[in-house]
Amino acid sequence: MLDEKPSLRQYLPNILTKGYRNARWEASAETGINLANFGENCPYKIEEILNHQFLCNTTYDFERAIDKE
Repeated sequence: MLDEKPSLRQYLPNILTKGYRNARWEASAETGINLANFGENCPYKIEEILNHQFLCNTTYDFERAIDKE
């Protein structure tokens, strides 16, 4: 969609910020892990997220959050 409408790219930082904020609340509620254990800012860059070959290491991130408790 960004290829067809490149002007939408300007909205990505705001969408990522809001989406990550909501996701950390949901992750905390689902896992019972204290919200403070999830970083306040998304650890991934927009360029990484948009890269089709990018694969975040959610297992590592989850284990790291558990270890902080």
